[in-house]
Amino acid sequence: MSLSYPYSFSINATDFKAKVQRYSYSTSYTPVYSDSVTTMDKVDHSVIIRWRHGLSLIINPMSESDLYALQTALSSSQITSVKFSSLQLNQDVTCNMVLDPASAELVIKNATRRVLGPIQLNFTEM
Repeated sequence: MSLSYPYSFSINATDFKAKVQRYSYSTSYTPVYSDSVTTMDKVDHSVIIRWRHGLSLIINPMSESDLYALQTALSSSQITSVKFSSLQLNQDVTCNMVLDPASAELVIKNATRRVLGPIQLNFTEM
């Protein structure tokens, strides 16, 4: 089944929203802290520098042409521009993300251009 709710998902401006498996879409929004500084009262302090997005979803089995489009979108570099709907922020977010190595190897190095089952994709913001 395809994603039937109004989430967006595109990689390097190529839309893959219709290929996302229903109920597999999840996002995260975690803080990135500075190094801890210990003050004279022996208390450790750290500050949130920024927030890091994460995206996890499953892509349904694809036709050869759809898989080629996914390979093309992902193979341009290690870091890709991903646009997705953040469930925590309730808005679309575009950021530079990296795909986990296991998923990247499965998608990019698939010489036959055929995937027999669904593909788990896990992205983390750089």
